[in-house]
Amino acid sequence: MEKCNVSRNKVWRIGFFAFNNSSSNTLNTLIGFYAYYTQNLLLLGAIMAAFIMPMRIFDGITDPLAGNFLDKLNTKFGRYRPYMVIGYTISVICVIAIFFYPQNNGLPSIANQIIMVLLYAVYIIGFTLQTTATRAGQSIITGDPKQRPWYTLFDVCGSGITGGVTTVLLTSNIISSSMQDIKVWRITALFVVSASLIFLILAVIGISTRDKPEFYMSCKKDKVKFSEFIHLFKRNKPIRRLIYAASSDKLAAQLKNLVMIYFFSNIILNKSINATFTVVTAVIGVGIVALGTMFAMKKGTTNAFVKVSALEAVTSFLPFVLCLIIIPVGTSIFGGLTPAIMLILIVYGFYIGLTGISTNLIFPMLGDITDYELLTTKKFIPGTIASMFSFVDKLISSLAGLILTAIMLLSGFTSGKDAVVPENIFINKTFYFSVLTAIFLIPCLGHIISVIAMRNYPLTESRMKEISEDVATLKKQIKADNMIDEAAENIA
Repeated sequence: MEKCNVSRNKVWRIGFFAFNNSSSNTLNTLIGFYAYYTQNLLLLGAIMAAFIMPMRIFDGITDPLAGNFLDKLNTKFGRYRPYMVIGYTISVICVIAIFFYPQNNGLPSIANQIIMVLLYAVYIIGFTLQTTATRAGQSIITGDPKQRPWYTLFDVCGSGITGGVTTVLLTSNIISSSMQDIKVWRITALFVVSASLIFLILAVIGISTRDKPEFYMSCKKDKVKFSEFIHLFKRNKPIRRLIYAASSDKLAAQLKNLVMIYFFSNIILNKSINATFTVVTAVIGVGIVALGTMFAMKKGTTNAFVKVSALEAVTSFLPFVLCLIIIPVGTSIFGGLTPAIMLILIVYGFYIGLTGISTNLIFPMLGDITDYELLTTKKFIPGTIASMFSFVDKLISSLAGLILTAIMLLSGFTSGKDAVVPENIFINKTFYFSVLTAIFLIPCLGHIISVIAMRNYPLTESRMKEISEDVATLKKQIKADNMIDEAAENIA
């Protein structure tokens, strides 16, 4: 059969669908401060950070269930949009419940801890549904591998704006001079919920023309079994390589997000700089990601991912060395934004911009893997592929909460008021080196692992061009076969 043209889409629709990830990311930016909030506002102790690990494991376990069910789902509203809307609704209810939870409510500390953990667990279910739709939808929003990097640019713009505003509201003095004022968290929660809803509406509009059976059909007799996860991991080399690369990066990113506030508050000794830094890096980051997106479109997502990961390894290690020289252990007074401090922030800001490329290129690459799997096995299972990737990714990144708990306990923060981390002062030597290791050295190691894992990755730019054309031809053949089967059934 003559090869067919690949299925392209309007760029604005690809961009709007990318905002589904911006929607879940916006909520998750605030949830990223869960350990800080429960430790310093609700006074539930540093041990709450340890619950992040089992919760992310639970998150990983729910992924295969969500992905397997998505690949079987057919409703009059489509396959992906119900996941997006239901996931958002569950997540928002939990975000409001967590950040409007009454302080000093008279309940025993253990009761408050259990309630917080349960709310976090339910939030994860909603987050899983929404992000499963994001990952699985890469394969239908466009069939052209060269169009898929557009997703990265739109998502970084969306997530960057709301993530930046969220961080500014929390860490600057706009609402209050202290992050330990409950009003800061409640106003920020209202902003996050509203912004996330706007992103969701745009995403639903973006995917509406593609969330139809003709875009996710495969062989009519296919049945997606739960055991498919095991077979998929064994037979699919690209997904194994991508899991190894992305999981190490994700652990580094999770840990970095958890300790970022302590870097500014207790190493640089001025938490409000975090807000300025976030805004500046968000703006510059868009430019960096735009260049990365253009490079990925021209040279391929795999090539872009590997080269950016190598740059990330260098730019995450260099600030560690600079901090040891410029802000030596024991520094107890903020000396202002000196040229030396600015140098640290410039290098680190460039690194943050690079992570916007590599982190978001993962999603288009999942679309490539879905096409590869369809061509290889004649099975269209984007939900299964997305959740297989997410399952292992979350298992590994769950270690971030455990590492943070260890940092707090080793540094002398235990429970109740003794677990409150003072703002803008030097803590101790253990805390100093632990924070620097968590924010610089562990990410550096993660990026080195990513470069090694992606060596000889089979889905190169030239290979994906062949695959996309073959997939378009295969889908046309499947459609014709299904029409013949339906005609035969009607005659019978």
